[in-house]
Amino acid sequence: MDDDIQLDVTGPVLVVGGYGTVGGELSRLAGAGWPLLLTGRTPERGRALAEEVGAEVRRWDLGDPEPFSAKVRAVISTVNDPDDRVLLAAIRGGVPYVDLTRWTARVQRATAVAAVAPPRAPVLLSSSWMGGVTGLVAAALAAELGGASGVEIAIRYDLKDRAGADSVEFMDRLGLDYEVTEGGRRRMVMPLSGSVVRVRW
Repeated sequence: MDDDIQLDVTGPVLVVGGYGTVGGELSRLAGAGWPLLLTGRTPERGRALAEEVGAEVRRWDLGDPEPFSAKVRAVISTVNDPDDRVLLAAIRGGVPYVDLTRWTARVQRATAVAAVAPPRAPVLLSSSWMGGVTGLVAAALAAELGGASGVEIAIRYDLKDRAGADSVEFMDRLGLDYEVTEGGRRRMVMPLSGSVVRVRW
């Protein structure tokens, strides 16, 4: 499967998973500023949102080997991309790429993939609950209050929360240890253990 994403600075911003829970909110915010191309497994589910934000909607099922092609100014991935399909297509095409929904282990792998196939355009990888909103809220509050010496974040999850399948699956992984780097050394951390992990903004 050779997906063909090419850079066109006058083209739309491609939002992969653009009508899912996180992608839909992002599309509503971005639609006022840029033309959008929303993709996902079932375009019929995204038609109403596409009409609302003036976007095009197309099918791109990452589990289907059918190649996808588009000319876009940037790619934003709001889905878990387990085979780095979207990332690799953006790198090959020299298209700026933002991924805001990867699990931590998949961010580490994507970093290695990007190092082997050096990008010609910016690549931004993120990993956090609900597209990073918890970290953004903490950073905004710290800035508003004039700084913070530390931030502890807790997530209360309810089965009735608006969350996409990837976010629910991410929550299921919160019982698994994960790797952090501190002072240039790697170590494993148990989630929800009360141990403090310091992050600089």
